[in-house]
Amino acid sequence: MSIFGVCCADAEGTTVEAVGDAPAQPDVEQPNVATQEAPKAAELATAPPPPELVQVSPDGPYSGAEIIVRVEKKSSSDRIGLDISSVGGKVLKVWKVKEGLIQEYNNGKPVEQQVAAGDGIMAVNDKKGFADDLLKEVSTAEVLELVVKRGMFAL
Repeated sequence: MSIFGVCCADAEGTTVEAVGDAPAQPDVEQPNVATQEAPKAAELATAPPPPELVQVSPDGPYSGAEIIVRVEKKSSSDRIGLDISSVGGKVLKVWKVKEGLIQEYNNGKPVEQQVAAGDGIMAVNDKKGFADDLLKEVSTAEVLELVVKRGMFAL
């Protein structure tokens, strides 16, 4: 018998919650994690991180540097591809870079010029000081010029 609890929101934003016994799945073989071997230290040390996980440490070499990022939404389906939120009502924190315009921008740039988790968006199209204005500009403007401060936030 397994007990599970799930809490979050569905696609429409309605809060949903499920608590109870997990449904039985007799046809699905469950892995025995107790017998699985952990990766060896040498394997972990040589494996490069996926591009979307490139992070700038707040005390690293690129921390505090500001970069200007220019992207253009060429169709209504284009997305910026960032998980962002307001911090202190003045700046936007980048939580994650996802598929979209910023990831495309990053693909052609050296790591010190890439947008990464932990960066702060200080201004959007010369608007700064109010995070709500920055969010509105990101969602409505066709051309975006972002002032990004590298490694501004700890993850």
